[in-house]
Amino acid sequence: MNTAPAFWQFGCFAAGAAGAACQLSGLLLLLIACGVLFCCWLGRGTFIRHFSSLLLTLAGYCLSCLFLACPWETYLRQMPRQEGYAQLFLRICEAPALPSELQELSSGREKWHAEILAMRNHLNATWQPATGKVLLQSSKAMRSQLQQLELGQMLIAEGCLLLPPSENSPGGYYGRHLRIIGIHRVFLLQAIRRRLGTDTGLQIKTTRWLQKIRGVLALHLVSGLDHPDAARMLLALGLGMKELLRSETNQRFIRSGTIHIFSISGLHVGMVVLLAESFFRSCGLALRLRWFLLVPMLLSYLLLTGNSPSVLRAFNMSLLFLYACWRFRPPSALNSLGFSGLLALIGNPLYILHSGFLYSYLIVMVLILAWGPIREGKAVLLERRHWIPRQYQGWHRLEGTLANLAAALASSALAWLGSAGITLRINGQLCLLSPLINLPLGSTVFLILAFCPLKLLLAFVCPAAQKFSNGVAVVLLNSLQFWAETAADSSLTWNAVPFSNLENFLYHLALGLWLLLITAKYQEKQRAR
Repeated sequence: MNTAPAFWQFGCFAAGAAGAACQLSGLLLLLIACGVLFCCWLGRGTFIRHFSSLLLTLAGYCLSCLFLACPWETYLRQMPRQEGYAQLFLRICEAPALPSELQELSSGREKWHAEILAMRNHLNATWQPATGKVLLQSSKAMRSQLQQLELGQMLIAEGCLLLPPSENSPGGYYGRHLRIIGIHRVFLLQAIRRRLGTDTGLQIKTTRWLQKIRGVLALHLVSGLDHPDAARMLLALGLGMKELLRSETNQRFIRSGTIHIFSISGLHVGMVVLLAESFFRSCGLALRLRWFLLVPMLLSYLLLTGNSPSVLRAFNMSLLFLYACWRFRPPSALNSLGFSGLLALIGNPLYILHSGFLYSYLIVMVLILAWGPIREGKAVLLERRHWIPRQYQGWHRLEGTLANLAAALASSALAWLGSAGITLRINGQLCLLSPLINLPLGSTVFLILAFCPLKLLLAFVCPAAQKFSNGVAVVLLNSLQFWAETAADSSLTWNAVPFSNLENFLYHLALGLWLLLITAKYQEKQRAR
C-alpha cells in the first residue's frame, strides 16, 4: 500500500464500481466496505488512509450508478414503450475500417454505431432534439445499404428500437457488452429516407484520416495473400481487426484458451516496444532519445489498432514506465498498473464488467505479484553456476536455458490461473494444455509482429517480393492454427459447468490471498537479506 498507492486506490475505486455495476445488495456492499477497512488495517494504514479509502469506494459506487442511469441518453425518455418504431436523425460514429477491395474478407460481424441527434415517433410527428447512441442492424435486404455507411455520415432513417439481448438469453453476453459501452437499444434499420452529407468536425476528420491510413495498411498487408483465413488472422494480429475472424476460427482459439492473442494488449505492446527499441539502438540513437521516440511510436500503434481497453492499459503503463526511465527513477509496475486502471474506470466505471478489461488487468496483476518468487526460484535453479568453475560446468551451461524455460512456463501457468475463472464464467470451457501451448504461440506471435513492418515495406518498395513474404506469412499463421488445434482437440480440453458470479468471486479471492501470501514471504526474505 505504501510502495504502490495508485494500485490501492484503483482497488478501492474498482470495489465500489463493481458493487454498483453488479447491483449487489446492501449487505454485500457493507461487506465490501468492511473488506476495504480490513485491508487498510492489515497494511497499518492511518485514519486518513481509512477515510480516503472509503471515499474512493463511495466515489466508484456513485460514478457507476451514474453510468447505469445514463441521464445523457435522452432518447430513452421520449420512447412511449421500451421497444417501438421511430425515425432518427443519426450520425455514424463507428464504422468498419476495411477498404472496399477487401470486402470478401468480411465475416458479417462488423458493427456500425450511430449517435442520435433528433427523433420522432407516432405520438409526436415533430422532430425533437435527442442524444444517445445505438447499434445499427439490418435485414439481409438492407445489408448492402448498411455497408455503404461511412464514418461521420449523417442520415435520416426509420426502423425499430429494440432492447439488446437479455442476460438469460443466448446472446446475453453481447447484450451486457453493449450496455457497458453505453448502448441501450439496437436500431433495426428498415429504410434510409435521406442522406445529409458528412460531418466536417475536427474529431470526425481525424478519425476518418486514421481509418483511411488503417485501410491502406490493411490493403498492403494482405495484398497477394490467397488464403482468406490467413489474411483475416494477419489483419487481426497486425491491426486489431479481430471482427474479421470467422466464428469457426474464434471457437477454435477460445476452446484452446488462446483467443487472447488476437486482443491487442500488453503482449503486443511489449513486443512493439522491444522491436522499436532494437531498431532505434541499431540506428545509434542515445538512450534518452530512444525512450522519448517510443512515445509517439506507441501512440501511433494505439490509434491504428482500435484503442481497445487492453491496449489503452498497456499504453498507459508503458508511458509511465518510459517517464520513470527518462527521469532515471526506478519504475513500479504495480503502481503503473493501478494508475492506468484508475484512469480507465474514471472514464467508464462499467469497464469493471468488461471481459477484456478483467482479462488484461487480472493477468498482469498476477504476473507482477508472482514475478518476485518466480525470479527467486530461477536463482535457486542456477545457484550451482556460482560455485562450479566455468571449465568444469560442462552440460550445466544448459541450466540457464532450462531455468528460463521453467520461469516462462511458471509465468504462463500463473497467467492461466488468473484468467481461468473468467474463462469458466464466460465460455464454460477449460484447457489444461493452454499454459504449455502459450509458449510457442507467444514466440510465433512475436515473429508475425516483427514480420509485419517488413512485409509492408516490401509491399510498398518491391511488390515483386510479395510472393516470398506471403509464403513466410502463411507458414507462420498456419503454425498458429496448428497450436490452437492441438490444444482445442486435446483430451485435456473439455466443457465445464460455467462459474456463477459468487464462485468466480470466491475463486479470485482465494487466488489473490495465495498470491499475497507468497509475495509477503518473498518480501520478508528480501528484508532479511
